[in-house]
Amino acid sequence: AAAAETRTLGGLINGQFCMSVVSVEIRTARLGDAEQVCGLMTELGYPTTAESMADRLAGILGEPDCATFVAETDGTVVGIAGATVSRHYEKDGLISELVVLVVASAFRKAGIGARLVHAVERWAAANGARSMLVTSGLPREDAHRFYEGCGYVRTGFRFSKLLGDAG
Repeated sequence: AAAAETRTLGGLINGQFCMSVVSVEIRTARLGDAEQVCGLMTELGYPTTAESMADRLAGILGEPDCATFVAETDGTVVGIAGATVSRHYEKDGLISELVVLVVASAFRKAGIGARLVHAVERWAAANGARSMLVTSGLPREDAHRFYEGCGYVRTGFRFSKLLGDAG
């Protein structure tokens, strides 16, 4: 369900500090959001094209074990959060993993990220998840503090490996 909330944001616009009041709605993502989500993913450090993002969203949005929420203000998508629910080997029951979270830099520190995380957590609980996981790259110290502020606890390290031909 969509929820709108008005916040006062401050930030640099053309080198000058400005304050503005914006209404931000958290809603379920749509395929038509792909171009704006592409910009957010690029800002997060994962450059992509609008076409590739549309292909990814087309596959993700139809999956019952996935949820994608966006934060929108005045027709502009300024944040995205996505999660999955699945079974894991190490715990009983379902676990949800927050697999993407990004808020446009001009809109950070206004509670939008926390609202997106809360939307994901509500969805996860409603879909049977008993806990949440999030992975965040080592250099993203601001993100680590954000997640800790949302009640998440550091529990380990992530390792990554690209797979070539399996044969």
